[in-house]
Amino acid sequence: MRRRRALAWLIVTALPIAGCGGGDDGPTGGGGDTTGPAAVADLSAASAGDSSITLVWTTPADPAKTFDVSRYDLRYSSATITTGNWDTADTLSGEPIPGAPGEPETLTVAGLDLGASYFFALRSEDAAGNLSDLSNPLAAATDSIDDRLIAYYPLVENAGDVTGFHGPMSLYNTPFQEAGIYCNGVYLDGINEGGCHAGTTIDSLDFAAFTISARFKPAAAGPGSHPVFVGGDLWRWMSFRLEPDSTVSLMVNGGVVQRSSARYTPGAWHEGRITYDGQTARLYLDDGLACERDAVLDHGNDRGLGISNSSHGTVFQGIFGRMKIYDGVVAP
Repeated sequence: MRRRRALAWLIVTALPIAGCGGGDDGPTGGGGDTTGPAAVADLSAASAGDSSITLVWTTPADPAKTFDVSRYDLRYSSATITTGNWDTADTLSGEPIPGAPGEPETLTVAGLDLGASYFFALRSEDAAGNLSDLSNPLAAATDSIDDRLIAYYPLVENAGDVTGFHGPMSLYNTPFQEAGIYCNGVYLDGINEGGCHAGTTIDSLDFAAFTISARFKPAAAGPGSHPVFVGGDLWRWMSFRLEPDSTVSLMVNGGVVQRSSARYTPGAWHEGRITYDGQTARLYLDDGLACERDAVLDHGNDRGLGISNSSHGTVFQGIFGRMKIYDGVVAP
């Protein structure tokens, strides 16, 4: 496993700072308190992504009732963390400010390796400087590559396909931000040189059955429809579209549109997916089936995939990433 000494913190959910007040059975200063907080016993992984793990636990109490917990020390390692190797485990930064005893804590650790295992443990400290014992040890892993995945473009730091089966995606005027690439919604052509585009060719795509998905954060809905992603550079055999009324739609064979009542929220992250089993194309928004349509694809062996529709002169506007192409139907 390739270990990283410095990890990025994407999300830190911290609860309000608990007041530091003396209890009835202890002093208001730290001189008489030598008891550390109770050890966290419920450290667990709530979810995992391709490069992140979300950890949750409950704020412990201080048995001395003199001070509430004031700080967390969370560490990770390639082996189970014990008292014997605690000092050599890698430290992290960005832990949430502790809430009141019994309150939930949440921390999402990002920048992790795909399909890698990590071991976590934490200690808490009260305002008097007393440390708790180690929490329960936790083993957690990021998502691994599905055997059916034939291309995967996270688009977080570079344009590469992490499966190694295909070359990098071609990017133009798409800066990396918010764990994706940003496109300004201006279609790139000889006139609009300030436009943007992202695209690739998946030579191994089997038109008999496939799945395409991507994570996207759309800008405000505007006039006309705009794609999230489009299958085909010239033939445009399939597209996941955003409509001006904030609904999503499925387009097949260049112009046949199947509308839906499923709505997206501008400025919010969504997951878009299209599956095709050789007869029926189905469009999903955030794991919910939005619409479907029977179709025989008129694809012309055009295996290009991107965020632009050249026939309409439109392109996605917002942040786009985590584009995955599967062999076969992979429903949510």
